[in-house]
Amino acid sequence: MGDIMTELVRSESDLVFQAVEALRQLKRNMLIDSFAFGRILHGLGIKRGSDGEKKAPYKLYASHIKNQGEFAKEIGMSLSSLHNIVGIYLAFGLFMEQKALDNGILEILPTRLVRLLPLQLNDDEKQEWLIKAAVYGADAFQNAINERQGRITTDECEHPECEAWSKCKTCGVMLKL
Repeated sequence: MGDIMTELVRSESDLVFQAVEALRQLKRNMLIDSFAFGRILHGLGIKRGSDGEKKAPYKLYASHIKNQGEFAKEIGMSLSSLHNIVGIYLAFGLFMEQKALDNGILEILPTRLVRLLPLQLNDDEKQEWLIKAAVYGADAFQNAINERQGRITTDECEHPECEAWSKCKTCGVMLKL
């Protein structure tokens, strides 16, 4: 009986290991796919801060597409999402391709790279920040960003001004007291 149980546990353990490995691969694919998405959007003329050129390729998709916002709606996304995807491609996709970086860096969620965009990192800083994005927990990562931006970190703050909030048990909305 013990051999059967040991084999059953080992089999379940192997399945869980395979599932986690599949999740890691899918996480890497998310980043690689977001870079490919950004490359295409960039090629179509999606640019932050302007409606692009008068003859931007995205305007050729349909006659009613006059600006980036209309194009974003057409593909079912927000304009800020399109800008963020192009931003992480330009800031990190090309850099990672040139440096052939991996070492766990490809397991970064694209949302973490979006949070790095305001830092406007130079090439010497990018690898350090990519490692932070890959390794740091959520709080440590946010504190590193806060410190870089000259803001107070949660470790340093004594929280002198806190607001009271309450959650409605019926609908789940958070209300400020």
